[in-house]
Amino acid sequence: MLPAHRRYIYAEQGLGCAVVTALINAGIAWLLLGGRTGLPLWGSVSTAGDVLSTAFLLPLLVCLIITLQTRRAVASGRFPALEIPDSLLSWMPWIPASARQRSVRLAVAGFVLVGLPTTLLLVVLHPEPMEASMFIVFKAVFAGLFAGLLGPLVARIALADSRSHG
Repeated sequence: MLPAHRRYIYAEQGLGCAVVTALINAGIAWLLLGGRTGLPLWGSVSTAGDVLSTAFLLPLLVCLIITLQTRRAVASGRFPALEIPDSLLSWMPWIPASARQRSVRLAVAGFVLVGLPTTLLLVVLHPEPMEASMFIVFKAVFAGLFAGLLGPLVARIALADSRSHG
């Protein structure tokens, strides 16, 4: 792996993705509140609904954007595609070549593996309505951390699969 690969995976798609996603989600939270002083755990506009929708939509969008962006970067010669490491080989049959299919699969996994457990934690640890400022911070941190973990994973897989899409 070249230094350019590491910078792309960890700085751009890890840290960069986390920061941009946190800022965007802080704005979304502010808009979602619409002047409310807080948000209930359940309801048409709620903390649980937001967590579940974010846990689905964030992986969907992050995967689609980063996969297509990475394929373009490899095709333009910014850096070469990477060999698929042994640690990823066993996962490759589960990872569709199509960016859309991969994004949907990752979105479902995000909903089940991150959204449902996070919602359960909220039910147990914070069942009362969340104050507006706390919700904005919570949404920004939740989405930023999730994107910061997803970004490098998606970029690494996209760099490996770009050998057949570049």
